[in-house]
Amino acid sequence: MVPGVEIVSRRLGGGTTVWAAHEYVDALVEAGIASPSVFINSHASSIIDDVTRSKITSVSVNLGGRAFRIAAKEYLPRGGGSFLKDLFRPSKARVELMLSARLASLGVLVPQPVAAVEVRLWRALKKSYLFAEEIVGGASMLELMDRQEHTSLSRRRKNTVIEAVAQAVARAHGAGLFHGDLNASHIVIKDFKDGDPKVYLVDFENSRIRKTVSKGERIRDIGRLERSASYFLPVKERLRFLRSYIQAAGQDMPLRDWVRDVSLEVARRAR
Repeated sequence: MVPGVEIVSRRLGGGTTVWAAHEYVDALVEAGIASPSVFINSHASSIIDDVTRSKITSVSVNLGGRAFRIAAKEYLPRGGGSFLKDLFRPSKARVELMLSARLASLGVLVPQPVAAVEVRLWRALKKSYLFAEEIVGGASMLELMDRQEHTSLSRRRKNTVIEAVAQAVARAHGAGLFHGDLNASHIVIKDFKDGDPKVYLVDFENSRIRKTVSKGERIRDIGRLERSASYFLPVKERLRFLRSYIQAAGQDMPLRDWVRDVSLEVARRAR
């Protein structure tokens, strides 16, 4: 069980185990999640992303009388010497499910965690799957930059979005999340063009939850984001982001020192 969010596990036979939010586990089993690849293919509506070692599929399914759009992420095992480690450690999917559930309980805006499934032969990990709420109508900062949508926004609207992103990162750090890979593809924004922007953090494979996120870790997260979102955050926008972050995070280091340290981090990553 994760504090604040009840996660239960159930062995389904054939080397398959599911970890799921208590309210969904029975409906997921009934819907056929014991065979996760069949489950995904039979309920798939579209491919969200298809990359080398993981694929994300949009799945439409009814859970407990509620129509759900779920992003199903399929992981292949880590390569190389990780095979032996995977005999004794949880899969990426299970780690991310537990972290997402914990973050949701801490008030961080993340896609609602639904389930993780591991398929093992004896102890050897063959595949794992993560199921989480799909942010319908949302898009990552990377997608928005690729589509050049940010260039059509008014200055006032873009400032609103930048401040919302800064505040979301500050809240996450305040809750104890060191993301570890905070880049433009791991921030999803809903209601980008109008209304109150909702900013979701995703992909917690490299994340840690601390009692306190150190200043160095904050700088590393922000530097990673700034480098990956350089088209979205040129100089004026970076300053606005940092001002909003400092204010929301209650940090006492002067803005010029944040600019210096983040710039050094960006330069370090560029080497």
